[in-house]
Amino acid sequence: MRPDGVFGREDLPGDTDLQCDAVVVGTGAGGGVIAAELAEAGLDVIMLEEGGYHDTSEFTPQASAMIR
Repeated sequence: MRPDGVFGREDLPGDTDLQCDAVVVGTGAGGGVIAAELAEAGLDVIMLEEGGYHDTSEFTPQASAMIR
């Protein structure tokens, strides 16, 4: 289950207009940090990610388990 404010393409059918102050492409280490900085500065931020949403419970510090 995704948290509030996290949407997938299936949630936004057809053409959709979204309003924001900044768009960050990629939610990896760099994108996540800059999006957080912008949001903490009061900007409305939209993040775009090609991959799906993964809850933190799906992650493990064991590298071999993460590549399965």
